[in-house]
Amino acid sequence: MDRPTMMLTADEFIADAYFKLLHSEIATSYPPHWHEFFEIHLFVGGQGTHIMNGEVFPISKGTFFLVHPSDVHQIVSTSEEPLDLYNFVFCREFLCDEIYNLALCGSQRFMALVQSKDFVEIKREFELIEREALSPSFGSRQVIRGAAERILIYLRRSCQSKMDATSTRTFTHYQSIQRALVYIHENFRENISLERVAQHVQLSPNYFSACFRENVGIQFQKYVQTLRLRFAKSLLSMSDLAITDIVYDSGFNTLTHFERVFRNHYGVSPREFRKDRLPKTARYDS
Repeated sequence: MDRPTMMLTADEFIADAYFKLLHSEIATSYPPHWHEFFEIHLFVGGQGTHIMNGEVFPISKGTFFLVHPSDVHQIVSTSEEPLDLYNFVFCREFLCDEIYNLALCGSQRFMALVQSKDFVEIKREFELIEREALSPSFGSRQVIRGAAERILIYLRRSCQSKMDATSTRTFTHYQSIQRALVYIHENFRENISLERVAQHVQLSPNYFSACFRENVGIQFQKYVQTLRLRFAKSLLSMSDLAITDIVYDSGFNTLTHFERVFRNHYGVSPREFRKDRLPKTARYDS
C-alpha cells in the first residue's frame, strides 16, 4: 500500500503557469503538508491557528505570512465562522531576480498582523490578482506579477524591524549568499552539494564556502544538515509518517545516520521526541 503523502508538487498544483490564486474557506482544518513552491496567505475573516514547523501561531483577520518550501505547516479553524483566506502560490520562475532576492531574503521567516489601513491596501492587491486571473486579458500576467511583488515588499517591510541586525551589515557577496540560502531551502531534500550551490550563484566552491561561513556563521554542510533536521523534527511533531519515510523526505540517506545526528542535535532519539511531541505557542510580529 502506498504511504500517505504530505507534499504538494508544482506540477500537480500549479502546472506550467508558475502561480495560482485561491480564495477559499476552511471550516475545520487543512492537514499538515509541505510543497515545492512558495505560498503567501492573507486571512480576511475567522479565527484559527497556524502550525508551522511545530510552532503554533494565532490566526485572525489581517494575519499575513509567507511559507517556504522548507516549511511544514497546517491551518486549523477554531471558531464557528470558517476561516476566509487568500492563498497565492508561486514558483521561483514567476519573480524577477531583483524581487526574488530582495523579498525572500534567504531563510528569513516573514509573518505579520496587518493593521486596518494597510489591510485594505493589501487585500486590494489580492483582489486585483483574483480579477486578472479570472478574466485574463492583455498584460494580465504582468499586472499579477506587479501585485505579487508589491505584496512581498510590504511583507518584507512589515517584518524589517524584527529581522536579525546582521541582515543589514555589509558582507562579502551578501546578495549571492542570500540567493544561495533561498536555493538551499528549495532543494535541501535533494542530494545538494556545495559545488552545486556555488555554481548556482556563480562563485568558485572554495570562495563560496568562505563567503557562506562569513555571512551565515556556520559551514555550508552544517547549515544543510541543520535545515534537514528541522524539517524532520517538524514531520515528527506534525505527522504520523513512518520514521523511515521521514528520513528520506528530509534529505538523509540512511536511518542510522539520521538517528545519530538527530540525537546529537536534540538530545533525544526521533522516537523519544515523537512520544513527547507538543507544539509550542508562538506569535506573529505586529
